Amino acid sequence: MLRDWAQAMRGGYFVVTSNVDGQFEAAGFAQERILAVHGTLFAYQCLMPCRKETWRDDGPALEIDLTSMRARGDLPRCPYCGGLARPNVLMFDDGAWVSKYRDSQRGRYLHWLAGLKGRRVVVVELGAGTAVPTIRRLGEDLVARGLASLVRINPQASEADEPAIPIRMRALEALRRIEERLPEAFKAAAKAGVRIQRPTATVLPVGSGGGLEPLAARDLEMLEFDVAPPTEPGTPAWWSSAASPTDLNSVSLIDLATGQVGPFNYLGISMADVQACADCWYGPAQQDYAPLPEVGGYVEAGFRVRGGVLRPRHAVDGERPGAALMFIRGPDEEPLLTVGVVCRARDAAFVWRHLYEGAEGRPKPLEHPRAPWVAQRLEPAAEKYAAMLPVLAEVARRLAWMWLRVQAYYEQRGREDGSE
Repeated sequence: MLRDWAQAMRGGYFVVTSNVDGQFEAAGFAQERILAVHGTLFAYQCLMPCRKETWRDDGPALEIDLTSMRARGDLPRCPYCGGLARPNVLMFDDGAWVSKYRDSQRGRYLHWLAGLKGRRVVVVELGAGTAVPTIRRLGEDLVARGLASLVRINPQASEADEPAIPIRMRALEALRRIEERLPEAFKAAAKAGVRIQRPTATVLPVGSGGGLEPLAARDLEMLEFDVAPPTEPGTPAWWSSAASPTDLNSVSLIDLATGQVGPFNYLGISMADVQACADCWYGPAQQDYAPLPEVGGYVEAGFRVRGGVLRPRHAVDGERPGAALMFIRGPDEEPLLTVGVVCRARDAAFVWRHLYEGAEGRPKPLEHPRAPWVAQRLEPAAEKYAAMLPVLAEVARRLAWMWLRVQAYYEQRGREDGSE
């Protein structure tokens, strides 16, 4: 049951277990998809040990004298020194345990986790106790890092286990109940051993007539532009104290060219800058690529910007989108800089995959931080305009800050009137 579900999931699966009996392999889970954190009965090491080596073995054919509880027959031997060998299982206070086999499994697990690139993991924790809390801590750590949702199946589970989702049942009963509620299409794919694929349609802005970079429709059903600008003269409502920088003091800036992550710097961005960015974003940039707004004293002819907001499938009616993409082109129409802006965590995964997986030269594996965040990606043609990149980055910084301030205002207003 559980194996079939795992094989059908889009991101694949990985089993992490503190059991040493090899039952997951026996049930058909792939050996390369298992991390046995306390070792396994089916790997051996030297008893001494003479060296930090392990090897796989199905185990010697031993007969046990039930009277004396001693083994009859040849005991396993170390192939390196000829001394006695032992199962590669971690005992309490076991200073002689060799972790090499477990470490190779852990390396594959970390590689799989890094390869998810923004997808959230669902951890299904089955019967993990508190006496040896290794498995509990693993799931809780992923939740704390914003990477996972944790379902804790345990007869002693309770609301006190937050942030886990507690299911107070025995494992088999809970899994059967979950299976009853799974969509029929998923169950059919799982039984057939087919992995469910994401749609690959291309989505363009509603009513735009094209022109915006195509995006794979993975988590998002459409790409559309934001609301119209305010028509009343004077300072727009979103420039109120409700959208002050103190409401956005945890924004992170991610540079995909270097892999560096740091705090977003909003210093030096004036009200006039933000207003100019808003006039551009809510005006000509909705129709086609528009000249960059004149901000910070920069006036650059030939460079243009366009952007759109992203609305996920799970959005409720009337809910404002929580992510946006901005594209800056050069005088020869080549893409130079792509910027993702996210103010809500549940809308972040698709933007992150678009930016990270689409990069030609990826830095070391990155995990996007908790929202809100801004990420910048240089496009291949950017090298031709190396001298202009600091200017373009400054304009992009002001555009991103403007958009975050607008969203902060509407989010605050929604909380006040109970509409969000």
